[in-house]
Amino acid sequence: MKIAVMTRWGTKNNYGQVLQCYALQEYLKNAGHDPYVVKFNYLKADTPRNIIDRLFYIISIKERLIPNIRNRINKFLFDREKNNDYRQFDDFRGKYIKQSEKIYNTYSELVEAPPDADVYITGSDQVFAVERVETKRAINRIRAFYLDFGSSEVERIAYSASFGANSVDEIYKKNILPLLKNFKYISIREKEGVEICRKAGFDYAECVPDPTLLLSEENYLKLFEKENIKNVQKGRYCFLYLLNRKDNFDMKVMRKWAAKRNLEIIYVASSGKYDRYKKCYPTIAEWLCLIKHAEYVITNSYHCAIFSIIFKKRFAIIPQIGGYIGQNTRLDTLFELLDIEPRYISDNFDVVDEPVEWNKITNILDNIQNKNNLLKNINKEKRE
Repeated sequence: MKIAVMTRWGTKNNYGQVLQCYALQEYLKNAGHDPYVVKFNYLKADTPRNIIDRLFYIISIKERLIPNIRNRINKFLFDREKNNDYRQFDDFRGKYIKQSEKIYNTYSELVEAPPDADVYITGSDQVFAVERVETKRAINRIRAFYLDFGSSEVERIAYSASFGANSVDEIYKKNILPLLKNFKYISIREKEGVEICRKAGFDYAECVPDPTLLLSEENYLKLFEKENIKNVQKGRYCFLYLLNRKDNFDMKVMRKWAAKRNLEIIYVASSGKYDRYKKCYPTIAEWLCLIKHAEYVITNSYHCAIFSIIFKKRFAIIPQIGGYIGQNTRLDTLFELLDIEPRYISDNFDVVDEPVEWNKITNILDNIQNKNNLLKNINKEKRE
């Protein structure tokens, strides 16, 4: 079947965002379907244009306004080179991710000329994100990810969608959640998100893993072969991958920890993370290879944690705090799903050496891949 996927796709440096998109498409292709990503320009669609919308926008991000200003200063001081060019994300998308020819810049364009498909799928990543729904423009952007366009004959599925929060406000409940009635199958990435759906009356929502877990380690190793990637770093090292999130991570403490173990630190940052420390800017295949060959992985990224598990790496998570604390729920759900004791760093890095029962996790992953309900729900009659 022809399947149009609505997801976040246009990043220049967020590895997890591209790989979740790649994994879902590969999974559907391997099942005999014809999937493609709808190029919805969600960043442009979310940009306020009038004075009132801009005011609401500023108020809604007040918690992050000062950190963002500080980050822009850091970008100017420490990362003035065009480091995203080295990552070659556009090249990866061009090779491995089928995309719509048309770019949709607004929700209205989706309504006026909807993508051609037998099935619409929204997910993964934070396609149900609850932020910034105070304005009509913002609500319309969210409606796009809720697939509120196109013929009613087209099946609508949410796969591993994320709210990115533990709860939703009354505006979201009133204007957004009723759109779930148009879906015949709803699956959510975090258990808190499932509870949000159930409280809104959609009891059939289920919790499923991120689509990156639908592929095996061998699937990702094939990327190394296609891109002619071998071990991109010689010697023993700890791989550090940080997104621009609020946490209590202290690089000085980590450097002392690594020095005691005679480990080099290979540091990659993305999503607007800028600081004075030396970093590298790998391609997507190189990023995966760096995880694969690391002695340890330390990260605040959900997807980096997933690939640490896929490649059976000793890893630890830097928990997020402040306005981002709700995003720890995706990791809590991941640990629970795979029956892993939480691996959050507290006042030291000792958790990175705590053992993991890889055989048990491998069996769980095999079960996830073999008994996933996504394909079963394609072609079924629409839920009443």
